[in-house]
Amino acid sequence: MLAFIRKHKPEYKIRSKEFFKLTSPILLEQTFIVMLGIMTTIMVSGEGAYALAAVSQVDTIGHLVNAFFAALTVGATIVVAQYIGRGDKDKASGVAAQAILLSVITGVFFALILALFRYPIIDLLFGRSDYGVILNARIFQGIVAFSIPAVALMMTAFGVLRGSGNTRAPMVITIIINLVNVGLGLALISRFGVAGAAWALLISRYVGAIMGIVYLLKKSRTIRFGGIRDFAPNLEVQKLILRFGIPTSIESGTFQMGKLLITIFVAGMGTAAIAANSVIGSISSILNSPGSAFSTGATILVGQRIGRGDTHDVRKTTYFAVVTAMLTLAVICVVTFFFLDPIKGLYNTTPEMFVLMRPVLITLFFAMPLAWPVSFVTPAAVRATGDVKYAMVVAIASMVFVRVAFAWLLGVHFGMGIMGVWISMYADWVVRGIFFMWRIINGKWQGKAVVK
Repeated sequence: MLAFIRKHKPEYKIRSKEFFKLTSPILLEQTFIVMLGIMTTIMVSGEGAYALAAVSQVDTIGHLVNAFFAALTVGATIVVAQYIGRGDKDKASGVAAQAILLSVITGVFFALILALFRYPIIDLLFGRSDYGVILNARIFQGIVAFSIPAVALMMTAFGVLRGSGNTRAPMVITIIINLVNVGLGLALISRFGVAGAAWALLISRYVGAIMGIVYLLKKSRTIRFGGIRDFAPNLEVQKLILRFGIPTSIESGTFQMGKLLITIFVAGMGTAAIAANSVIGSISSILNSPGSAFSTGATILVGQRIGRGDTHDVRKTTYFAVVTAMLTLAVICVVTFFFLDPIKGLYNTTPEMFVLMRPVLITLFFAMPLAWPVSFVTPAAVRATGDVKYAMVVAIASMVFVRVAFAWLLGVHFGMGIMGVWISMYADWVVRGIFFMWRIINGKWQGKAVVK
């Protein structure tokens, strides 16, 4: 990694400046998103292990539903980026309007499903958990389900803005969302428990959705709507978004289903294991927030290069993004390691939880900078070229045959518990990384652009 930087030092300085200019707002935004989850986790942990485990499990369901919105979010981001790269702002605006329309329809649909059928869904997925966990999960999901339309709108608006090159507005809105969520959480959780956490999350999400849509309608300099007629159903534009987005949605949905299945494995390991795994996941989100920002940055840069026909630069853009992510994650993991004891104290962890957590976190500090960037930044570049089917097949196969299979084999069958679950995740990262980097190198992604 360092040898690569030394070899390309002059070029790396230029590219890193361009990259950080684009990704710095995304990084700050991701940091605040992570803070939202962490603050909720910390505040809920004060209500006991049942409440913490319940929120963790319902969040898994939410992540699965959000995966379906990837068809709109990722599709809109990359199609808009390619049109902007080509200089066609009118078509980019048309894509934005249709993506918003689709997000409203799908958001309302999923909200009704999760609210009306929350009891059978939770009982089916987490019936092996203690009754206190199930009861809290029912309460939390019954409220949070109605925030799903706001999530869909917000994700789509942010995707459109990023695709147009505007990463600052989503950052500002996300900061406001976090401040609202934390403020309401402090006021409500101590009085209403998980219900207070759910109401704080619901209100903050609607604040974010309204601000995102208002910004697109009134403030955006690139995306300009001609009026209400832009939001009339346009099947051709919707097909363009979904043709690109559906494979990504299937990939993301399968990924989240795999995580949900693993959560079910963990649910059978006891309340301490569930809570410990939740805290590890929260700390992991701190570590990979820069990586997520770099993945989004790679998507935008590669998409715009494809749009203007600059295909020869795609490989270098991807390499530099991966190396930058590896270096950044290495620094963060080292710093986090030295502050591990104070960090775990924030979550009110019990001695039993910390015994389970510590060895997993140590392995995570090594695996994150070495394997995560190649596994997630590289496929972001692959998708941005339009090569979404390859990305879908590799991601699904690795999730099913590596992560889920080894999580059951190591975590359940051989009794390694959550350590086995996380080792299976590292193996998944390595396998994905090999296949995606090879795709970038061999150049078979060429000629798959979404817009012509």
